[in-house]
Amino acid sequence: MSWAEAAESHVISQQLQIDSIDEAEAVRSQSPNPESISETSLQPELFWVAPLKRFIDSHAPGGLGRPVQILSGCSGTLAEASVFEALQLDASVVSASDTDASARAFMTENFQVQHLYDTMESQMASHKPCLTCKRSGPCFSEEPVLDMFVAGLPCQPFSLQRVKRFCQGSVKSHKSYDTCFGQFFEWLDFHNPSCGVFENVKGFGEAEDHQGSTSPLDRPGTVTVVPTFF
Repeated sequence: MSWAEAAESHVISQQLQIDSIDEAEAVRSQSPNPESISETSLQPELFWVAPLKRFIDSHAPGGLGRPVQILSGCSGTLAEASVFEALQLDASVVSASDTDASARAFMTENFQVQHLYDTMESQMASHKPCLTCKRSGPCFSEEPVLDMFVAGLPCQPFSLQRVKRFCQGSVKSHKSYDTCFGQFFEWLDFHNPSCGVFENVKGFGEAEDHQGSTSPLDRPGTVTVVPTFF
């Protein structure tokens, strides 16, 4: 192809693009005034919001008549607060904790947490003030009534991505194992929430090692566990 032919081909291509833009411009509808568009109208509704709203309306019409009182442990980014906001349900995070300072900063910046702690142990130390209050005395004169808990406990012992995950004794010898099977149940017993969600990875339901079939989820306990995997 000569330079003249290449130039002609480029001009034709450009003209076709211009023609396409003109055709699209002729049939498109007018955009609304940007000032009339609210920020929330630009945010698509999450796929799980509508079915959950229908379920809630059919099983608990009218709700509690007050904010749901939430207890959160190993809270991370406090996703449960975002869920309640998306569902437009009135909720109050009474107590939350995380060992990571950046996670606590995120929670403080994005949500209203009444009482924030650095560990689950400190959440049980009712005689001491939390990080939010920083008072000289306890935050609660009496333990609050808590409607539900959400706990995202350490997943490292159970993660299928861990090379030694199925080696004998590897799960139980992991440093974070006792957080799930010691501290967590003490935490539940202390706060006594009505119900809740314990979140962990899929490996929590897998056998602890290659020599057995019992998974961490199968451990006997005093709570009813309904496994749900996504």
